[in-house]
Amino acid sequence: ASSVPYTLILNGAFLEIYNAPFLGLVNDSARQVNIWGDGEQPLDFTHTTDVARYTAATVLDPRTANQALRIAGEVLSSNQLAARLGYTPQHQGTPEDLAARIRNKQKSATNPWAYLGDQYLWAMVSGKGKLAALDNSLYPEIVPQRLSITA
Repeated sequence: ASSVPYTLILNGAFLEIYNAPFLGLVNDSARQVNIWGDGEQPLDFTHTTDVARYTAATVLDPRTANQALRIAGEVLSSNQLAARLGYTPQHQGTPEDLAARIRNKQKSATNPWAYLGDQYLWAMVSGKGKLAALDNSLYPEIVPQRLSITA
């Protein structure tokens, strides 16, 4: 009901956390990428500095007033991520298996942090969190960062 315009910024996972232990997608020490399903589900990632750049661009842009802006700097499947990293894909089961693991953790967890990473990962690998259409082209001057691999 406010007259103040808003813009929702939807950006997928932060690129900086693709290998964070809480997410459970990448196991750097074992040089593995955990695959749920067939590993072909596209996953959206955006670097936090790019999210800030897109956010700043929307401030005075009437095209985004009271809208959602969907952005991603990198869209990779789990299989593509494994290939890019030079890691071994490690099949973990189906997205439904991951959902069952979440439900089991919920039964015994003392707080939601015990399964939060799994919930985030489930949204990614099940496709429920995939951004349907990207709006990156609204701001062609912003060239988002991609996953950089350092040896």
